[in-house]
Amino acid sequence: MKQTAKKHIYPILHQKIKTIQTNLGLWKPASWLFYWGIVPLILTIVWSLPPDIKYGHFILDTTSPHWTSIILSSYTHSDISHISNNIGLYLLAMAMIFTCCKNPKLLHYSSLILFIFVPLFTSVVTMQLSVNLGIPLYSQGFSAVAYSFTALGLYTFFSLVMPGMPPLPFESGSSHPYPKRDILALSLILITIVLVLAHGLSAGGIVTNSGGFVNGPAHVIGFFSGIITVSLLDIRLNTNNVRIDYLFILFSTTMIIPYILMLE
Repeated sequence: MKQTAKKHIYPILHQKIKTIQTNLGLWKPASWLFYWGIVPLILTIVWSLPPDIKYGHFILDTTSPHWTSIILSSYTHSDISHISNNIGLYLLAMAMIFTCCKNPKLLHYSSLILFIFVPLFTSVVTMQLSVNLGIPLYSQGFSAVAYSFTALGLYTFFSLVMPGMPPLPFESGSSHPYPKRDILALSLILITIVLVLAHGLSAGGIVTNSGGFVNGPAHVIGFFSGIITVSLLDIRLNTNNVRIDYLFILFSTTMIIPYILMLE
């Protein structure tokens, strides 16, 4: 048993460690400064602003939304535990991305989209949720954006640890009968994709255990925006196996659409 582990497992672990070391060396100092320093600093500065300024220009009031609050509410916090949790989640996602991502462009291009469009999407969802519930809501917090980067982190981690994607049974390169090892690898990949996406859906509740309100739909929208964005970009950049990208897009679409319809 020990000899089998040394023969098969140790070389794989050694290769993964070398890959992580290589990945960490791909990031320029400006990337480390921006993602690990400037983003948390901006969130901290906004958090420290006087409450009247935040309520006037930053926090989204669904009864009278302003264009500034539609974007800036996703970068605003009023509670120390709220900002601490969101920055912690964001930095954990960055740790996964910086160690597992083989192409920094995947993060850079995704960030351009997520930092702008996730706040827009979540504000729209929050305003619609307010209408559906029939109550005014005040929305603030980086959690939706943090969840979108968590999706990127899980995607890159998945791409690092998963076995090679075999040809699908209907593709010309597949063997007939379909090899058992390919069935096992494909099953493992599909199960993991479903588990990753189910993790995103698990954050979709709107009532906490204590009976308080939480904007779970914003978390879900952020997470699935991240997964779909990084998968579409990777098809273009061809960093990972595009079959996996298509599977993520397919499963994400089939899971998020029923969830959105359920909110109506």
